Amino acid sequence: MKLRVDKYILIALFSITSFSKGAVVSLVWENDVLFKTDYYYSQGVALGFEHKSFAIPLVCKKIFPASVNDSNYSGNICLNNAIYTPQNIRQPVPDIYDAPYAGLTWLSLSQSGFSGNYLGTCELQLGVLGSASLSEEFQKFIHEVTDNPAPQGWDYQLSNGPIVNVLLSANRIKWLSNKRAYGMLGTDIRLGTIHTDFNLRFRVGGGFGLDAFGFSGS
Repeated sequence: MKLRVDKYILIALFSITSFSKGAVVSLVWENDVLFKTDYYYSQGVALGFEHKSFAIPLVCKKIFPASVNDSNYSGNICLNNAIYTPQNIRQPVPDIYDAPYAGLTWLSLSQSGFSGNYLGTCELQLGVLGSASLSEEFQKFIHEVTDNPAPQGWDYQLSNGPIVNVLLSANRIKWLSNKRAYGMLGTDIRLGTIHTDFNLRFRVGGGFGLDAFGFSGS
């Protein structure tokens, strides 16, 4: 995707997060516009809303350690879309040896719990794969407003199918520098129609006001 207007750099680089009375509203747009490419993972959009009132204590007490109390539960509702395309989007008939056109739209419902050094999430994802996801229309609209060539091969996208996935995530946090930085060791398990895998990861981060994101520390 060619870069035509500077404002699209900002959209691709930053997510928008708003805090109000314990609620977190987030909008994230991931796009390969910065690399002047338009293939494989082409775009992702997520609109989420998190609040403690969305938490279901009965569920949280079953999946999180006893150290996590009711005040440290929260729930999240998020609408997501992801678009994948082959390398050459100008071909009316895509190369059968390349990645296919695929669009996914799903709603994620998650429960999270945290204590001073633990952060866990249980998430259910429900949605559709294929033309019912409206990804073709979405990508063509983005290309039109950014004055980029329209993708030609969506007639060959993956057929419609259900998205039913469960994600379980557990993380241990080590606080550093008076809670201005942290190291996090985590594991994820995904089971379902789209993803079935397991991974381990390590992350280092830092900043101010980390408790606003659920990192309360103790």
